[in-house]
Amino acid sequence: MNESGLAQQLLNLIGGKQNINQVWHCATRLRFTLKDRAKVPKDKIEALDGVITVVEASGQFQVVIGNNVGDVYHEVVKLEPSLSEGENSGETAAQGKMTFKSAFNSLLTFISGVFTPFLGAMAGAGILKGLLSLAVVMGWLTAKSGAYQIWWAAADGIFYFLPIALAFTAAKQLKVNQFVSMAIAAAMVSP
Repeated sequence: MNESGLAQQLLNLIGGKQNINQVWHCATRLRFTLKDRAKVPKDKIEALDGVITVVEASGQFQVVIGNNVGDVYHEVVKLEPSLSEGENSGETAAQGKMTFKSAFNSLLTFISGVFTPFLGAMAGAGILKGLLSLAVVMGWLTAKSGAYQIWWAAADGIFYFLPIALAFTAAKQLKVNQFVSMAIAAAMVSP
């Protein structure tokens, strides 16, 4: 089944935008927070061609699709534009009483949403710093050489501008203006 057909069937089975508080995706899952979970036939969604399985966790209804989840998400947003970037977030995503467990899960979701977008860049920069240190210890480079200085600056860039990157991703998670938050964070890297 193609992505647009799958998106249409998912929306129909879930109950359309009337039953969706919020929709977003991670690497392999299309995640929904629903107004009424009882209206959703989990078995019918699992039977759809293109759906691997359905998981319910942390107040979320997660449809595991695989690597093409981004395409399916964009088709869902095309069919229901009001669902893009959490425009339905005027209503609370998690219905019911706030417990310690749900608060802790919300905090972990927020933290992972903030750090995940640039985790690869941080890991790459850390590996590059390690390789540069190894090159100095082995005598292949000196700390004063031009090549070392250029590579060190490249590796150090993500860490130097970390407050700006954090401000951007945190603002995206909090659904506030990213450019204002980046401007405020820029004061932290100002010499």
